[in-house]
Amino acid sequence: ITPLPPRSPQHFETGQNSACSNRRPQAENIKEHDRPLSGFKRRYRKAEGIKRLKRGADIPIAVLVPRVVLKKRLNVERLVAGRIPRLSAGIEKQLLQLD
Repeated sequence: ITPLPPRSPQHFETGQNSACSNRRPQAENIKEHDRPLSGFKRRYRKAEGIKRLKRGADIPIAVLVPRVVLKKRLNVERLVAGRIPRLSAGIEKQLLQLD
């Protein structure tokens, strides 16, 4: 899901079917929101094949999905456990140098 631009008015458009796939957070195409919505507008025009958006038109800014599964990217416990032997050896080495 793409993060929402700051201070953008949004609403959920629901079609006749209230399934999750039909709800889309949208922002209104007005002058004061031009800058934060520029990327969304560009992608929307490209996807829909539209050359120009009308003022006040609704622009979809995200698509809701029923479930998202994220992979665990950083296992901190394994990282620390792997570095403990080197860390303890380095500490012992420094202590021996002090004596």
